[in-house]
Amino acid sequence: MPHAPKSPPLTGLLVAIATGSLWIGSLIYVCKLDVTQLLPVGILPVILGRTFIQTGLFIVAHDAIHGSVLPGHRQVNQSFGRFTLALFILGVADLLEFDAAFLLWDLFTPSIGWQNYTY
Repeated sequence: MPHAPKSPPLTGLLVAIATGSLWIGSLIYVCKLDVTQLLPVGILPVILGRTFIQTGLFIVAHDAIHGSVLPGHRQVNQSFGRFTLALFILGVADLLEFDAAFLLWDLFTPSIGWQNYTY
């Protein structure tokens, strides 16, 4: 008896959506936050949370390069990879030199050959 084709696992896609949503939501929260009213102890969780989410964006972009956000769906992986990389670069733009941000973007987009890295 032949087996039915296996549908791709949605875990990677759900994690990618959650990470992007958390990044945008936390940015909105931080922009509305009046940090002058917080004690230094109250600022620490905000910094640690944003750092954790920022790292997650890079991990999602990396996973998308290797096609593991939604296995077998190159276009979905490329779209999520570009989206999360754009958010990542926005989040670290002040830390990077201008050229370094464009190098990151070029590295993960078709100008250098995203397809060479995606399975």
